[in-house]
Amino acid sequence: MKKIVQLFVGLWVSVNAFSQTQTVDLALQGDLLSVEKTPIGYYFKDMYHVLDPYVGTWVFTDGTTQLKLVLQKKMSNRNNVFFQDMIYGEYQYIENGIEKVNTLSQLNENFSDCGFYSINGNLVVLHDSPLCFGCEVGEKTLATGIIHDESESIGRLLLKRIIVNGQPALQASMGWRLRWKPAGTVLPPNPLPARDFILLLQP
Repeated sequence: MKKIVQLFVGLWVSVNAFSQTQTVDLALQGDLLSVEKTPIGYYFKDMYHVLDPYVGTWVFTDGTTQLKLVLQKKMSNRNNVFFQDMIYGEYQYIENGIEKVNTLSQLNENFSDCGFYSINGNLVVLHDSPLCFGCEVGEKTLATGIIHDESESIGRLLLKRIIVNGQPALQASMGWRLRWKPAGTVLPPNPLPARDFILLLQP
């Protein structure tokens, strides 16, 4: 009987919390998160589908070197404080014909939070933002995070939609930040370079 009561109370709390969810445009997320306290239960929704153009399989190829990004969109991702629509994904990097890293299999995992994927983010910035380097008026850049687990490296991946020879493409700028490690820590190097790539959308 006690378990039944607990189950009923849990369902009531969940329904009540959901009913109080306040949906706002994803573009307002930065403004609201800059205040001291964000109300629990907010849903930052991609109302105008600004994330959709980044979804797909994107490939950079230069001889025997290749970078593949597979990006997907998750609606109403929850991070224990609020909900938000997000881009998430995984990658494969081949250098001189040798596969250096491949995390694509993680796309088969059904993580409850997109933060567990190697690529994730939803910050779309306009031409007047420092993150939108070289952007013309009206252009946008999607700012995401990227990780390489083995080397415990974290970085920033900036993605701008462009057209190359009539094909949809991404201009991707990959940068890595140094992380503090205790003296004597030995980790494998990060095989992913800090550089720009042009990736074409695959059919």
